[in-house]
Amino acid sequence: MLLEKRAAQENYIFLENLLFESQAASAFGCARFCWKTPACVMFTVTVTSLGTTCRGHTVVMTSASQGNWTASTSMYITSNLDWLERECSSDAECGVPLSECFAGRCLCSPGYYFSNSTGFCLKGCAQADLQATLLAYPGYFIYNNNIGNCFLKSREDCVTLCGQRQEARSCDYQAMNGGGQWNCCLQAVTKRDVQPAAWRVSQTATHYHKTCV
Repeated sequence: MLLEKRAAQENYIFLENLLFESQAASAFGCARFCWKTPACVMFTVTVTSLGTTCRGHTVVMTSASQGNWTASTSMYITSNLDWLERECSSDAECGVPLSECFAGRCLCSPGYYFSNSTGFCLKGCAQADLQATLLAYPGYFIYNNNIGNCFLKSREDCVTLCGQRQEARSCDYQAMNGGGQWNCCLQAVTKRDVQPAAWRVSQTATHYHKTCV
């Protein structure tokens, strides 16, 4: 999901095609609520001393003349672009903040968390919000930050184990002994948590990163 802010409709609320009106902690919270609500394609956020009011709509309002002037209001429309893991040749093709074209696919930049509920890339994710779905970053691994010992596992079993271990935020699957064995190493950190020298290149390694709620 992506958001587009409409400057032409700033400081207006709309009563037509109103799907919901509720309080939200922030504009981001309003966006999440709209994304989770079927048929919501547009919402406005009004911020006052009493709090933040979110109004969702089933139709995009194209003219301010359709609305009522209300100070401190912003309007956003949503687009379902299915950008994650789309084939790409440049970062610009991914179009989401904190994302990049990694190994020919659009992904959150290494160390950032893909949010399954919003479609955005996040700087952090609470432990309780980590998801068992992992994204793959081929050609890299995190050096010397493992949780205990590594395991001899198949790739599928390694990803499953990483998803099941609550303390793990990422894992590496890497060939050892010239490719005769494959190690599965779990980490409680991501690329953003370690020194730059710990993020290493290896043609035989794949780094896996958990997603967020």
